[in-house]
Amino acid sequence: MRSVVARILELEYINYSIPQRFDTATDTVEDSNGLRVWIDFEAEQRAADSEVADEVAAAALTWQFKDELTADEYNRLALLNKLLTQQLNGKTVGKATIERALMGGEFADYEHSLTQPITSAELLYAEGVPDVLKRYNIKLREADFQYNKYERLADLKSVGRANYKRDTLSKTYNKSEHLYELALEYLQEQIELSQQNGEGDRLTRWLDRDVDFTTAGNLGIDVDGVPRVKGSTSHYALDAGLPKLSVRLKREQCVLQSLLRAAVACAYVPEVVAVVQVQPKLKTLDMSKLHPERD
Repeated sequence: MRSVVARILELEYINYSIPQRFDTATDTVEDSNGLRVWIDFEAEQRAADSEVADEVAAAALTWQFKDELTADEYNRLALLNKLLTQQLNGKTVGKATIERALMGGEFADYEHSLTQPITSAELLYAEGVPDVLKRYNIKLREADFQYNKYERLADLKSVGRANYKRDTLSKTYNKSEHLYELALEYLQEQIELSQQNGEGDRLTRWLDRDVDFTTAGNLGIDVDGVPRVKGSTSHYALDAGLPKLSVRLKREQCVLQSLLRAAVACAYVPEVVAVVQVQPKLKTLDMSKLHPERD
C-alpha cells in the first residue's frame, strides 16, 4: 500500500506543482560554511510526501482483514493487486481491464474522477492561456523583434562593423518603446474589462509579476518593464512557471486511486477501516471514500 500512496503523491507533485520563483530574501538558508544556499523545496516536498505515505501505511496496519474471501473476491483482489503492480512498473492499464476489475459504481467513479480537477492549479490553468493574452503575446513579440533589431545594430556599431546615420539607432529604439507602450495599453484595457465583468484575477494570474498601471507603478515601456505571460520562453520573463497538467499523469493518478480504494474495500472489514485524519494532503487519496457504504 505504501508504494501506491507514495506514487499517487509523487504524481500530484509532478503534475500540479507550480515551479518556484526563487527570492534571495526568503528562499535561502545559511549552510555549515556560512554561505547562503537555495532551499531545496523539492527535497522538502519529497520528505513531506514520504511522511504521509508512512502514516497511511501505519494506519492500514490497524485495519482488520476479512475472515474469509469468496473465490470471486479472492480472484478480484489478485487482479487488483496485479494491476496496481503493473501501473507502478510503468505499464499502462487499459480501460477495459480497469472496468473488469472495478465493481458497481467504482468504474463510474473512476471515469468521473478523470473529469474533475484534482488541485486548484488545474482549476486555474487547465483552460490554457486566455485569447486576449495570446494577442498580447503577439504584440510583445513585435516589440521584442524591434528591440532585438536595435540591439543588433548597436552591437555592430560598437565593434566598428557598421556605421549608421546619427538618428538610426534612436529611431529603432523609440519604435520598440512605442510598440511596448501599445502592448501595455492593450493589456491594461483587457484587465480592466475583465475586472468590470467580475472575472477577478482571470488574466493577472497568468502574468509573471503583479501589475500596477499607475505612474508610480512597477511597469515600463521597455523590454524589462512589460509583464510576460507565464509559460513564455522569453528570458525577460520573471516567472514562467506553470503546472505540467499532463492528461497521461492525471489518468495514472486516477487509476491508482481507484484500484487502491477497490482493493481496500475488497480485502478489509469495512466497519474497522478507520478514516485516516492526518495532513490535508490525504484528501487527495480520498481515503474517506474507501467504503461509501458506511456513510
